[in-house]
Amino acid sequence: MLDWCEQFAPVRAVRGNHDVFDDPRLADRQLVELEGWRIGMTHDLRPRTASPGELSSMHFDGADLDVMIAGDTHVEWLEYRDGVLLVNSGSPNLPHNKETRLGTVGLLEVERGRLHAEIVTLGETDGRPNPGTPQHIEVADGRLVGSSYNRDASAEPPRAAQRG
Repeated sequence: MLDWCEQFAPVRAVRGNHDVFDDPRLADRQLVELEGWRIGMTHDLRPRTASPGELSSMHFDGADLDVMIAGDTHVEWLEYRDGVLLVNSGSPNLPHNKETRLGTVGLLEVERGRLHAEIVTLGETDGRPNPGTPQHIEVADGRLVGSSYNRDASAEPPRAAQRG
């Protein structure tokens, strides 16, 4: 799956509970800084009701993060809460824990002062509809400036904020 995704964009990934193979691209968690944004990735970000500070304490040793990414539930969601972008990319091939079919991937565009996260559905599998929901969130200068959560979400959401 990582090889396939790397055709389209640079990929960062973490090991999941079903990843039994050895791949040097997978770690239990990753902490990276890109364009001034501090990003943490782990397999599981639960409980979802926990505050971003609590999630950071449980999964990232309390690191001060701007973005937290996970995927364990296989159910896609994006949320901007308490100044932190929370991302669950779903699953590309086992969405919503249903049988193998096309699902979703998450894309994160990072620029200085701007984040754009998007959940993209990968299409349909014959006879088995994709349960994923396209969505996006855009954050500029620490403020939520655009979002969508619906099956009609466009692949190219409008740029809600222009920087001078």
